[in-house]
Amino acid sequence: MQRIPEPPKHSSYPTPSGWVPPKEHSDTPYRVRRTRFHNLPVYYIVLNGGNRPFTTISEVGGDIWALDADVQEYVTEETGKITYMRVDEVCRKLWVHGMELVSKFLISKGM
Repeated sequence: MQRIPEPPKHSSYPTPSGWVPPKEHSDTPYRVRRTRFHNLPVYYIVLNGGNRPFTTISEVGGDIWALDADVQEYVTEETGKITYMRVDEVCRKLWVHGMELVSKFLISKGM
């Protein structure tokens, strides 16, 4: 069985590809676990033939409702608009309507 190696240490972050390592400890009541390739589990999905773009955050642990509130507050501050969001407690996912700011938010929180 092959194993994905740990990413090498770099002299400065973000790397040229934009990758940032997670912080050791976060003071938030939620956690977003990285994928096995050390990337954020943020995915862009288009529904209804291209009319409904969504961004999903997977691998959410802890208080998913606190994550929902924090993302909503961050998006409102950045765009000046309230956006549609949906919490999927069973699958531990957060759906955000058409947002590209989700990765910036997770990196700012140290995920």
